[in-house]
Amino acid sequence: MKKRKIVTDLEESIKTLREAVEELRVKYQIAQLKISTTSTIWNVAAEYFQLFRNGYTTPFDTMLLQPSASPAQRKFLYSTMAFDVVGETGHGVEPLLDDWRLISLYHEDIDIAP
Repeated sequence: MKKRKIVTDLEESIKTLREAVEELRVKYQIAQLKISTTSTIWNVAAEYFQLFRNGYTTPFDTMLLQPSASPAQRKFLYSTMAFDVVGETGHGVEPLLDDWRLISLYHEDIDIAP
């Protein structure tokens, strides 16, 4: 009985820590995202490669079920891309995110650079 409680408490602690790590990671990405109004195309391209260097980032809890782009990646694409940007699978930011999801699923250790 006592061991079961310890295991349950540890599992809850692990879940809480994973959520805290994910929250900090998202805050870090958002802090890095600040794009000034004087940004050049080169600054935007460099930021794009920095955010997507390792592909499509997913939250811990939904990684295996239905991955979604980190808020920083999504915000960046919506703030810098034309609403009708063309990707491999369609027009707009959401199809572009779908493209990145597929690339990341096929290439788990992706590491791209400009």
